[in-house]
Amino acid sequence: MVKVVKNYVKVNKYTRPGLKLSGVKGIVMHWTATPGASALNERNYFNGTCIADKRYASAHYFVDRKEVQLIIPENEVAYHAHDQNRCYVSFLKPNANTKAIGVEMCVEKNGQIHSETIQNAAEVVADLCRRYGLSTDKIVRHYDVTNKSCPAPWVRDSSQLSAFRKKVDSILGNKSKAAPKKETPKKGKPAAKKYTLPTGIYKYKSPMMKGTAVRQIQEALAALYFYPDKGAKNKGIDGYYGPNTANAVKRFQLMHGLSADGIYGPKTKAKIEALLK
Repeated sequence: MVKVVKNYVKVNKYTRPGLKLSGVKGIVMHWTATPGASALNERNYFNGTCIADKRYASAHYFVDRKEVQLIIPENEVAYHAHDQNRCYVSFLKPNANTKAIGVEMCVEKNGQIHSETIQNAAEVVADLCRRYGLSTDKIVRHYDVTNKSCPAPWVRDSSQLSAFRKKVDSILGNKSKAAPKKETPKKGKPAAKKYTLPTGIYKYKSPMMKGTAVRQIQEALAALYFYPDKGAKNKGIDGYYGPNTANAVKRFQLMHGLSADGIYGPKTKAKIEALLK
């Protein structure tokens, strides 16, 4: 089995609250969406910058091609799969953070999840399923829980989740079986109102671009869960196209197959509009 390093982050308000899980009823799969960052890089982020930025986020496991970092004890809550009381997976209701272990897969510099990372993740998840008595239909995507596009490749192609479950079954020694019925998010778009988006090019520069048009971009991104700064006042929606907004645009672009440059333009506008319909 892949090397698992216990490297817990310090107990703190934002990434490791020290709360106990009510039980392990499922496993939620994620991707980091930070190209080139290793499992150790991610661990250090959640032990430092994330706390300094006052951002509520974390996961239990971070997996890359070489190793696995366990940064939150399995019996503690990590902030990985709960957003505004949304939970569309019945066996994880009302709050997946209190009932599930979160596993983050690291992303290569090209924006893809390497096959070795997926294999390592499958070994970790198989071990979790074995120890907690879970069947592979208890492995779900972040998307299934809150409708967030994560892991983005598995949202674009849902067969990748089925393939991962089969891989875990194989590691467990289970015979191949029909794919279990998927938990499907309830109908309803993340945006309840109509959003207006500006035309033109918007990017981070000095002096910063600002105004109503920038706020429209920020609000539309937030409706799709790509917040400029989730831990800040009004989730960072301030009308300024600063580094946090550029980063939110870049994350959105990366997850939806666009050139990830952090610059809002016609292609990014069209993709946001399509998702908000």
